[in-house]
This record gives sequence, C-alpha cells and structure tokens, in this order.
Amino acid sequence: LTKFFSYETERNPLSHPSYETLKEEQVAYYERFWQKSDVRIQDNPTLQLALRFNIFQLNQSTGHALAAKGLTGVGYEGHSFWDTEIYALPFFTHTNPEKARDLLLYRIGMLPYAKKRARELSQKGALFPWRTIYGPEASAYFPAGTAQYHINADIAYALYQYLDITQDHSILDEGGLELLVETARFYLDLGSFNEQGRFVINEVTGPDEYTALVDNNAYTNMMVRHHLRRLKEFIDESSLTKEELDTLNRAIETIVIPFDKEKGITLQDDSFLSKEIWDETKKGPLKRPMLLHYHPLVIYRHRLIKQADTVLAHVLLSDEAPWYQKRRDMLFYEPLTTGDSSLSAGIQGILAFEIGEIPLAVTYLEDTTLTDIRDLHSNTKDGLHTAAMAASWMGIVYGVAGYRYLKNTPTFRPRLPEGWAGVGFSLTFGDATLTITIDKEETTYQATGPIMIAHRSTKLNVTNTPISITTNPTCKAVIFDLDGVITSTDDDHYRAWKAIADKNGLAFDRTINQELRGVSRTESLKIILKHNNRTLADEEIKKLCDEKNEIYRSFLTELTPKDILPNIEALLKQLKEKNMRIGLASASRNARTILSNLKLTHYFDVIVDAKDLIRPKPDPEIFARAADALGFYPEECTGVEDAKAGIEAINASMMKAVGIGDAVDPAECDVHRKDTGLLTIEDLLF
Repeated sequence: LTKFFSYETERNPLSHPSYETLKEEQVAYYERFWQKSDVRIQDNPTLQLALRFNIFQLNQSTGHALAAKGLTGVGYEGHSFWDTEIYALPFFTHTNPEKARDLLLYRIGMLPYAKKRARELSQKGALFPWRTIYGPEASAYFPAGTAQYHINADIAYALYQYLDITQDHSILDEGGLELLVETARFYLDLGSFNEQGRFVINEVTGPDEYTALVDNNAYTNMMVRHHLRRLKEFIDESSLTKEELDTLNRAIETIVIPFDKEKGITLQDDSFLSKEIWDETKKGPLKRPMLLHYHPLVIYRHRLIKQADTVLAHVLLSDEAPWYQKRRDMLFYEPLTTGDSSLSAGIQGILAFEIGEIPLAVTYLEDTTLTDIRDLHSNTKDGLHTAAMAASWMGIVYGVAGYRYLKNTPTFRPRLPEGWAGVGFSLTFGDATLTITIDKEETTYQATGPIMIAHRSTKLNVTNTPISITTNPTCKAVIFDLDGVITSTDDDHYRAWKAIADKNGLAFDRTINQELRGVSRTESLKIILKHNNRTLADEEIKKLCDEKNEIYRSFLTELTPKDILPNIEALLKQLKEKNMRIGLASASRNARTILSNLKLTHYFDVIVDAKDLIRPKPDPEIFARAADALGFYPEECTGVEDAKAGIEAINASMMKAVGIGDAVDPAECDVHRKDTGLLTIEDLLF
C-alpha cells in the first residue's frame, strides 16, 4: 500500500491538490531553481555531489526562516542565529532574491521584540536576539549569546547587500528602514567616546566564542562602522535626532579598530595579545572541540580562536582593508584558529584564495563542502550544518571565482586550483542573470540583460552575447626596485654604514653589508647590531639611522644619468611605448631624490618608498601598495628585484618575479638574469 499525503496551511493553500499536479509543479520549480542556483564543478564528482546536496538542503530548509540545522535535526532546538544573514543570505540574494526578501521580512517582523530586548538591557534602539524562533531571546548564556552585539550589524549587512544586488528598495518601506535606524541607534547608545575622543564598544563578544566579553572586538567595530556609513545613504534628518546624527558622524570617523604596529596586524580586540599562549608542555595537547573538554574560563584566558573572526571581517568588508593587511592578519590568526565551529573553514578558505594560499584554500573548501556528507564534526546526527552548506557555495563563488561587489560593480578574480578543469554558476543582479564559466584558459561571461562587471582590473559590458577573457592574469604594469636594479648606490650605503660602525665601535664589513640589500634603514642597523651582540634603545637607533642617512645623502649629489645601470632606460622607454604602467618600490626613503638626479622620474607613474610602509620587505606590502596605486591587482604586475628579501616580497604578492644578480636564488624567480644588461622586454611581460 502506497500512501501520498500533503500539509495544507492557510498561508499557502493548495490550488491543485492532486499528486500528479503537485509533482509537475515540483519538477518545474526545481528546474527553475537549478537553472539559477546550480554550481558546476568539472571532473570532481565528489565535490560536485556534495555541493549540490548542500544547495538542495539549503533551499529545502528555508521557508520564512532558516534554522541552524534546517529541518533535519533537533540540534539548537530549531533556533535561528546570525548564520542566516552572514552565510545563507548571500546565496539567496544572488540566486533567489524572492526567498532572500522573505528571510529579511522574517527579521523585520521581530523588530518589536528587538526593541523590547534593548530596553531590558537599558539601551535605546533595537537589539536582535542571538538565538530565537520568532523574536524573544532564547540564549541563556549571555557571554556567548547576548554579548554578541554584532548580530545587529550582521542583519544590517545582509539588508544592505540585498539592496545593492536586487535594487529592490521597496523593502525599506516595509520596515527595512526602521530596522536600519533602530539597530544603529542601539550602537550609538551602546558605544561611548574615550578620553582620546575615540568611539569604543566595550564588553562584547565577537564571532569567536572562545574570546568573550572584550573591549573593541575588531569584527564588531568594523561591521558597526560599515552599518553607520551605509545608513547615511538612506536616511534624512528626521530619522535621527541632531545629537544622534552628530554621534553617528563622530563614531564613523573615530571608532577604534585595534591594531598592533610592531606586528603590523589588526588585533581581534584590545586585550588579545595579553592572553596566554597554550603551552602543550604544561597543559598537554589541545583537545577539541574545546568546549567539551575545558571550562569556559580556561578557554577565555588563552590565545585561541573558535572560528574566523577578524578574518571574517576581511571577507565581508573586502574593500575596507588592503590585500597585504588581510594576508598578514590571516597568517597571524591561522595557527591560533581551532576551527571547532563548522562556520570557520569556509571563510578561512575564501581569504586563503584571495591571498594566494591556494592549497590551503582548497583544503578548507573541501572541509566545508564535505562537512555533513562525511560527518567531519561528528555531530551530523543532530542535524545538518546549514551555514557550512552555504559557505560551500561561497567557497566557489567568493573563493575560486574571487567574486566581490566593489564600487557597485560585480568583480571577479578567478583562481582555478591546480588540477581543476573548471567551474560555472549564475548570479542575479537586478533583473539580469549573469552566468560565469571558468576553465583553465578562459573565463566566459553572459547575461540576460546588460550589466557592467570587472574581470580583475578589466571592465566588461556583458550582454546576451558571451564575452571571453583569459582566466589567468595578463601583465598590466612593471614595478622596479631601485638600488641594484635602476642604479647602484650599494657602495654609498656601505661607506655610510661603515662610517657609523667605525664611529660607534661596531664590526662591519662587505659580508654583513650583503645582508642589508633590500632592507630598510632601521632593520639594517638592527642586523649590524645583532652581528655585534649589541642592543640600543629605540631613540639611539633612530639617531644613528638619521646620521647614516645624512652621510648617504651627501653621496647622492654625485649621481648623474651616467649612473643608470645598463639597458634600464631603454627598457623603460619600451614599456612606455607599449602603454605599460611603471612603478617603483624601494626601501630607500631617498628614492625620489635618486630618480631626480638620474633624470628618470618622468618614466614612473607611482613611487612607493619606505616612509609609506607598516612592514618592510620581505613583507609584500611595498609591492602590493605600488600595484594598488597603479590600479591593478598584484598578479597583473611584474616585480624586478636584486635582493633576496625583495624576491620574497614579490612572490608573496603573486607577481611575476624577475631577479637580477647573484644575491637572489634563480630557483625563486620566474626569470633570472645575471645583470640588467641581459634583461629584455619579453622577460618583463606575460
């Protein structure tokens, strides 16, 4: 006996209750669904099957709301969290905007409860619940619940994204604008201005639930700043009081984003570096997941992270931090992140794709995609991980394809992993659906309506006629080091350092001098001091560096065009004839003076020197800054260097590396020449 049954509610009455009719409707629905939502991975059946399973389950689990476990288990008791806005809504907004709208209206419907909750916490505005089914806060443990005030900014972020992608502003009149205003009003009341006049938000918990009740969580503050900035686009003077508007503007300009200058990293919060590092010799190997093995107080006092926190901010707010800063932050937090949350791997993978750590990125993409298929967290019995499922879609779209919505333009930066044949998917922007197909050779774009996009730095006006462009980057600019590439002042540096060393009783010779190639002045002195087992106070180091520079600058007056290294000016002329952009990335603070004396300044579109930097070579910052200033992604540039630190910086920047001379390892270079006289224009381009 086979029985068929269905549920009927007043909200969605069945107009055709027969099984055959329902089947036909279901088939037609999923044909439309897969046409817009499918992600195609060539020659990888394991990931393809898992990804389609994830996408199907996401859709099945979403009615007017999306619970953390969907409809598949009793884990989290059917509650919804921030997962919906930060992980699932990007998928629905870009593929099924009608469903995205329903999810946002579900949140808007909670606004009365959110206002009530704010009053319970003695705050103005509205505070949305950390976990809920229909509006009341259901989290009993406030340090990892209510203290996650970023929930307001998460919901606002999703609404702003919906407005950008769909251009459907009617939702603002259905409570959307009130939601934006009241959540912002909450932050203006929650935060305060410290003695230095900086806006701070204290006693909060960010996405990392292993670090609770801290001051100035970077993710929270960055998301709040984004919310307040965007709010100004949609409100008039009647939306907030004059005092609130003044506070809003001051908060945007002064909000604290913790930063450590010595390490050059965005700090997760004010106190993060003061926490104890886990010492396995004393405490034994870390047991995971930590919450099942250690009391929260043990976890909170250690420098360990449950899931991507600052890294998540860099993925969501991609244009608010430069690429090299994201790289430094990712590499710093990576070994500290336990990944105990299924929400972590997908986000770490996306940023790993962006900074060029492709093998690591693929590992994370596979982890998040196979989370439930392989029960990687040993708890799929409690229900599927809908956020990880959504993150697997993001891993292809935001990771492999490098999609970001930047300056009102869908922008793609494809990074097809080694061994992958290709991927394809569709995204909806307003009334147009854009289809993207990426293979080893070409990326093809086609749209149902005209849409302007960017493929790296190249603008494309896409219509129904397919447009193909090379998947891998092509050379748009060449960035040169100065000393040893354009000219050689190496002996001048040596003589200046030798004078300082002799005056201060420091051993210094040409062997030590070789270690200073491509290194900043301060770091050079530290290398000399290390060889002499000497330390000096920062003030004394600065004084000696200034003295060295004065001696060195006195030598620069002797420079003339005769000191340009062989073939260099001819190459600069050829690059200009080919309309190539040219940059200089030099550790010397005297770069402009040197170029002026050599009569070469007019060839260079951009000059970046040490005074602009947070971190010197081998950090890629100087080359990445030059690429940014030239208007290109780093992988669209060639870097030319004669020092080991410089080649390391170029490689970290994902540029083509051209090495000059004996101080660099040819194996680390894409092209190596013994001297500049042997360089050709073909060596520089690709």
